[in-house]
Amino acid sequence: MHNVLSQSLNTTLKLSRIIDHVVGSKTGPTILFFGGIHGNESSGVFALSKVFDELHGIKHQIRGNAYAIGGNLPALERGKRYCTVDLNRIWTDERIKALKQHDNQQMNEDEKEQQEIFETVERIVESNSGPFYFIDLHTTSSETIPFVVFSDSMINRKFAENFPLPLILGIEEYLDGALLSYYNSLGYVSIGYEAGHHDDLASYENHIAFIYLCMVFTGILSKKDIDF
Repeated sequence: MHNVLSQSLNTTLKLSRIIDHVVGSKTGPTILFFGGIHGNESSGVFALSKVFDELHGIKHQIRGNAYAIGGNLPALERGKRYCTVDLNRIWTDERIKALKQHDNQQMNEDEKEQQEIFETVERIVESNSGPFYFIDLHTTSSETIPFVVFSDSMINRKFAENFPLPLILGIEEYLDGALLSYYNSLGYVSIGYEAGHHDDLASYENHIAFIYLCMVFTGILSKKDIDF
């Protein structure tokens, strides 16, 4: 377990790789949320913890499965973007090949985190039916309005157009080795959400709203089930 501090909420959360998991009463899609891939962006993990606490109370209305996955746990505990290498820049073909071969010799902390996340996702995909949705929650170092970012593919565009937000496409053209680009290359809908400044309370609230929107737009929840 890792202790993670939220400056905006002035509270600490004990965090493990699977923050939470909710199984619905009916069959449906599987959605995977990632929070804290960058350790100085804790807003997403706190929002996921709160929303999933609430989802347990309405499990009978949920169709499918929802997972909340913690990102770079050591970096989150230290409040640093990463420890040695950026965890969101190493999802390259070469690195994935090493992970599949369990070539974990002389791994640094961030690479060990990548291996745990990779193996966690593999287990989830193997044990659940699709369709699968990958959602990566982020914040920014400067003040900004919220926006959605994704690799340019038709499945990403179709899903992202549901959100009443600015859409920035083509991240694969200027960010090499991003987690979302890798999972999108496997044929899964994979989008990122930038909620605002790292330590702004509004970012936490924006993350909560976005998580619920994702649940509705994937069909896991209905609009009538929440305060849409």
